[in-house]
Amino acid sequence: MKRLFLAALCAAIAAHAAEPLVVSRATPLLARCGGDSGERLATLEEGHQVRLRFALAGADNRCYSVSWTQDGQRLSGYVAKADVSGLDAFDERLRSASSSPRRGNRHAAPAIVPDTAPEIEPVGRPAPLLAALRSAIEAQHARRPDRILEILDEVAAPEDDRDVAVLRGQAYLYMTRPSEALAILQPALELHPGDPDLLGLIGFAYSQQDRQRQAVEYLDRSLAVRHNPSFEGLRKAVAREAASNSGQGQAFGSRFTLRYEGEALPDDKARALVKEFEGEVNRIQFRIGCRSTDRLPIIVRTMAGYRESTGVAQWAGGHYDGRIHIAVPPSGDADQYVRETFAHEFVHACLSRKGVYPLWLHEGMAQHLSGRVTSESGRQTLSMIHKEGLLPSLNQLAGGWSHLNSQSAMVAYGLAAFAVETLYEEHRDDGVRSLLNSPHRIPSEAKRLDVSIRAKLR
Repeated sequence: MKRLFLAALCAAIAAHAAEPLVVSRATPLLARCGGDSGERLATLEEGHQVRLRFALAGADNRCYSVSWTQDGQRLSGYVAKADVSGLDAFDERLRSASSSPRRGNRHAAPAIVPDTAPEIEPVGRPAPLLAALRSAIEAQHARRPDRILEILDEVAAPEDDRDVAVLRGQAYLYMTRPSEALAILQPALELHPGDPDLLGLIGFAYSQQDRQRQAVEYLDRSLAVRHNPSFEGLRKAVAREAASNSGQGQAFGSRFTLRYEGEALPDDKARALVKEFEGEVNRIQFRIGCRSTDRLPIIVRTMAGYRESTGVAQWAGGHYDGRIHIAVPPSGDADQYVRETFAHEFVHACLSRKGVYPLWLHEGMAQHLSGRVTSESGRQTLSMIHKEGLLPSLNQLAGGWSHLNSQSAMVAYGLAAFAVETLYEEHRDDGVRSLLNSPHRIPSEAKRLDVSIRAKLR
């Protein structure tokens, strides 16, 4: 059943929101969704009324968990969607809920550093270096930039090797540490002038530093030598952002630079935002411990300007792609939503620069440190999913979530938030910082945390 989790996560509703459904024909009531006749609990007659508990989404034959009363006893089981009527209002609420902005999933996914895996030439290279390069490419495909750096350090890979520079540069860019990437890539370009991969990666690094003119210059030079869809996509994004810039202003915090639309955000409002963001930066850096080799660019726009320049989803109010992008209300005030959005994105920035962590920890930390607390109805939802045997392990949520449907993603975010709340309850700030500084411990800690979570959800 656990293997089926990603295909059949619960799209949960609040426990009290039981919907009346009517059986439209003689219907088998099943012990599990998709079960065969051997798992049949009963047969419901046409016209029998049941109460909707929650939906199972993502399977080919969508099921609903229902309850009904028989001889004064309340029982539960599953029916197929095709066998009941009265679902329209419920399905509409699910669609509305999945498209509404909600704290914890309001940000867009960060930009992906392009894979420009070098074609390794064995001539003139010692065997240990060749083996290391091949292992580093495997780590690149697995999105393990930390492992790339470890592998190359273990063999003292020469900095003047073009392929070493490409792999190291990509690793630092994946962790949004552009200054360290440039320190590798620029000397390599002097040795290999006109190399399209080095040029494109340098352009990517300048983009992360919010140096868009230099980004365009290097991306154009790279594309003039060889077409690369990733570099072309970034070039278009930079051009779209540049076209929407008007009346730009700047303000400075101790560890970040704020760029804002001067016509929409007066200077006094910008200074107020700097003060608010400075407080959040200090708070989160203390609780996590961040790496600060680069000043963090923060781009602030009105909601209309934000959507025009980034092309993100309508529900998004902020995202991190090496820079934090934030949409502010027409007043320009740092209201609660803006503060929480900034805190959420700064946690992603902090963790990205610090190391490589599983997605459940990234999202759970971002929600927890931006102020999310699991509600009682949210806890009941997770408990219901656990009792149905569908609650995943945290290690199952370590990878990407892009393949999850909207309802499944809602549950994944909820579980990640609850997991980090539990982690802080058990280990406090010092223990969590220690875990973040020892990422090799996280998979085993996740298994232990799974036990704690299930005990709390009984």
